[in-house]
Amino acid sequence: MSFRGDGGLTLHGTVLAPTSAKPARPGIVLVHGTGTGTPRTKLMGEAVAFARQGLSVLIYDKRSEGYSLFQRSYSQLADDALGGVAALRSQPGVDPAKVGVWGLSEGGWVAPIAASRSKDVAFVVLVGANSRQPLRPLIWLALQALTVASVVATVLTAPAWRRARGSVPRGERGRLGLLVVGGLVFIPWSLYWGLLLP
Repeated sequence: MSFRGDGGLTLHGTVLAPTSAKPARPGIVLVHGTGTGTPRTKLMGEAVAFARQGLSVLIYDKRSEGYSLFQRSYSQLADDALGGVAALRSQPGVDPAKVGVWGLSEGGWVAPIAASRSKDVAFVVLVGANSRQPLRPLIWLALQALTVASVVATVLTAPAWRRARGSVPRGERGRLGLLVVGGLVFIPWSLYWGLLLP
């Protein structure tokens, strides 16, 4: 099946339903974690498990247009998910009042945004949901990888940057700052502000 995501982008997906599907069954749209153009097959195991429990499940290929390691919009991804919700609600045998979204990892930020924008989303399921802004777990992940590689690294907050450099980069607002490895700044300020999502 195909449906329209944010900006009219055509997204492709697959609907799985139990072979003995009952009428007026609930449906669920699975929202991917991080990754550009992640194929729908990546969530096939989860989709099959939900279908075996009697749900109709939409899995779709994640967009690659307008999404990269350094540029992403959770708002855009939420609208993609809402396109999936609309498509699944129109499927034969699906009760449109019982369609929700399931978000994994990055999808744990995207699914609640989608649900907040539409009364068509009946429920939300989050797996590996995050309670912090996306930059914080990304910095933690980078620090863990550097630690495993035996590289000494630290995170400078804005006050520490002030003490170390005597000035504050333009636009600094006192939030979590820079990853510094061997005195070199690992995350530039332009990227930092771009990652303060959603």
